[in-house]
Amino acid sequence: MEAYAESEKARIMDHCVDIAETKESTNSTVENQNSDKKWVAALITQFEEDCNSSTLLNPSPNAGPTQQPSIFKLSKEGVDEELYKDRIVSLGPYKHNIDYERSFYAKKKKKRDVVILGAKAFRLDYSKFFNWISEKINEVRAYYEEGSFKLGDKEFADMLLIDGYFIMTVLMSLSQGPYPKLWKEKIDKEEEAIQNVCNSFIITSNQEARELMGDLLMLENQIPFFVVDYFWVNCFEFMYIEGNSLKDIALSCFDDFYPRGSKSRDTSQFSDCLHLLDLFHWSRMPIDRFQKKTNYTEPNLYISTATELQASSVIFEKKKSDCSLDISFSQRYFRTRGVISIPEIHLYGYNRRIIQNLVSFEQAYRLRGFGFTTYVECMTQLVQTEKDVSILRSSGIIASTPVTDREVIDFYRTIRAGVGVEEMSPDLYELYMQVKNHIEEKRLRCPNIWVSISVCSVFILVLTFLQSFYSMLAYHTQRHQYNRMPHQCWL
Repeated sequence: MEAYAESEKARIMDHCVDIAETKESTNSTVENQNSDKKWVAALITQFEEDCNSSTLLNPSPNAGPTQQPSIFKLSKEGVDEELYKDRIVSLGPYKHNIDYERSFYAKKKKKRDVVILGAKAFRLDYSKFFNWISEKINEVRAYYEEGSFKLGDKEFADMLLIDGYFIMTVLMSLSQGPYPKLWKEKIDKEEEAIQNVCNSFIITSNQEARELMGDLLMLENQIPFFVVDYFWVNCFEFMYIEGNSLKDIALSCFDDFYPRGSKSRDTSQFSDCLHLLDLFHWSRMPIDRFQKKTNYTEPNLYISTATELQASSVIFEKKKSDCSLDISFSQRYFRTRGVISIPEIHLYGYNRRIIQNLVSFEQAYRLRGFGFTTYVECMTQLVQTEKDVSILRSSGIIASTPVTDREVIDFYRTIRAGVGVEEMSPDLYELYMQVKNHIEEKRLRCPNIWVSISVCSVFILVLTFLQSFYSMLAYHTQRHQYNRMPHQCWL
């Protein structure tokens, strides 16, 4: 390990000498360009010193380009801030100076220690990263709203290294399938101190997985996906499996998260992934739905509550679908009965803030469809009383969870109130129009119950008359045939 550190230090020194020699021999324009990149050498030196001077603790393994911005700083005014509050760790430039102390790796210094661990165990090359990111720094900045944070290039690159590598390490430690075995095989080859630190990190990450992964899905915490992918390519090539990508590894960490992902999705078809939240959003969206948009006008977007719809001969049934957003309407029994089909709903504390951030992302970015906005809007209007919730529970739509009927109402109402909806999918208009047309057709066919009873009575009377008529006809036909038969006398 010391030999590796010395070789890295020597390589960096040689690189600095080359820069100095080049600077003396170039013109004034090149001199200005080199001076602009002094922060690269400063960061390399800083991290090399940290790596060489650090001593790994030995805890017990059982211890606890020009583009539209896609990462936004959200306004918290008038909304439930708990839906946007980090539970374990803060990431990204918007929260660069915020520290949390709820886990052993949450503080900035602890995140830096994870990077140092990467240099020791996974051969993370600081020099290579900083020189790579120096050429892409403006491309990365374009992912964020202009003027939304104040970080110089040096501080910004420092943050990208620490937070980007931290995200990569968390994904590796929580990944499913064959990846944990590959991770263990790699760690077992390292010295005991590194083994114990890595094992302790994995244990703690799994103990707090729900809240930790929830933090990684906060819109304000996002890091451009290609930055995280850099560490996958350069530090974790030993976990490469043909046909799989970092997107597959990341989604495996959310296999047991609600809403569940669509099994029909193929990550190879998602080439323009912006960040981790964008990937999660894509995996939960139905194919070819909710992509179009229209202006939101509340008077035209209305559906009755579940109780009112039930009184209008509309029933609810649980739908078998691999997409939780796939709400649909159909008619049955000669179009006399309407059916709203809704996939099974699982509500927990952790997925409320995830859905909140997904809706915020749809409304802020507006280029990924409006599936979650449409879903929340529809459910908010369907369940407004505890009786509405009871109807959905009895239909098997709302799964048995610790959430009460009142909490179900607040679940959707709070999310809806936390986002200023300006764009909506026309799919919601179509669903509402189908329900509205069904109810109006039913009223035209059967204005009231007494008309229905009268129609049924007339129908029964006609059947009774026909039965009597054919009975009499059969009797007279049989008697006529009998009278025409020849009579014989027997002696």
